[in-house]
Amino acid sequence: KSDSSGKDRFRIAIDFRALNEVTLNEFHPLPNIIEILDQSGQCQLLFTILDLATGFYQILLAKISREMTAFSTGQGHIISEHGIKPDSKKITSVLEFLVPKTDVKFNWDENCQIVFDKLKNALWAEPIIQYPDFTKPFILTTDASGKALGAILSQGTIGSDLPIAYASKTLNKSEMNYLTTELECSAIVYEVKQFRLYHYGRKYVILTDHRPLSWLFNLKDPLSKLTRWRIQLKEYDYKIKYKPGVQNSNVE
Repeated sequence: KSDSSGKDRFRIAIDFRALNEVTLNEFHPLPNIIEILDQSGQCQLLFTILDLATGFYQILLAKISREMTAFSTGQGHIISEHGIKPDSKKITSVLEFLVPKTDVKFNWDENCQIVFDKLKNALWAEPIIQYPDFTKPFILTTDASGKALGAILSQGTIGSDLPIAYASKTLNKSEMNYLTTELECSAIVYEVKQFRLYHYGRKYVILTDHRPLSWLFNLKDPLSKLTRWRIQLKEYDYKIKYKPGVQNSNVE
């Protein structure tokens, strides 16, 4: 190939197809951040090893470039030996929210202010998310409404158990037509699959505020939809317990 001056330039081109056919590929998938955090609960101190000895661009950066190359903590979580909680710096603006205003007139009374303050405080107050202890049983608390499903995975004594993970989903048009028992049962099926990694192969307790579910799976001939779900849940070792709705507000 000729350059701008007209002189011929040679470029070496190697056909690596034969070599590629006998080369063994090494795959290094990125780890899942949730799995990493779950394993962190077994450590009181965390040590990080960075491959800086053979890294590149290990030179002092100009100040104008440092912001573009720094580590970012966009999620704003504080991770410690106690668990995971929001960064207080990230929620300061939430705590300073002013009373909402609108062009439509409405009565903002003392009860409204109390609820508003409780909602703001709930974003930073305990309980913080705990690390799972795989030597202890898990508790799965589920609930359903006409529009969504929700669940909390926790550990500890029922009533004082601490959260490990949360899950929820909105219902589609078909699911919104489920009967109450079907809806509550679908919440169990969905959340059990969501937290399969934690409780598969282990005994655990499912808490529900829908009393019929505590004996539903003992029926010999339940509805066809419930039968299919019961079959799906047979691979898990669980026990369903009833928890009154007034005590089940955390999952709501």
